[in-house]
Amino acid sequence: MELLQELNDDVTGNFVPERPEQLLDRDPSFFCKFSLVIASQLSESTLLRLAEMLWDSNIPLLVCRAYGFVGYMRIAVKEHTVIESHPDNALEDLRLDHPFPELRGHLHSCDLEHMERKDHSHTPWIIIVAKYLDKWRSE
Repeated sequence: MELLQELNDDVTGNFVPERPEQLLDRDPSFFCKFSLVIASQLSESTLLRLAEMLWDSNIPLLVCRAYGFVGYMRIAVKEHTVIESHPDNALEDLRLDHPFPELRGHLHSCDLEHMERKDHSHTPWIIIVAKYLDKWRSE
């Protein structure tokens, strides 16, 4: 555990050298002191017992299972309301009105007029917009 804690100084942790099935039999309230429980590779019977207890305690359960390179994660939690998760009209700031020097240099290095068709079709749209914005300003 001490080697694992070396990865992040802001985190503390400990471990219990006991199987989850044994903990559920001996002390079911053990899991209720956590704000989130992550279960990995548990048997279905153990998972159902744990999920029912955590559901009643309103503690989220993250169920993980891996099969070689394939796996899944599911969360079991009562209602989780999300209101206004992001603004309706988010405007990205692409810095086209005052491009930084590196961007301006890259824009000048792209010659759309003499570019081959294949290269032109792979040019990012933002470069095309920026080039025509400069052309519009100069006119």
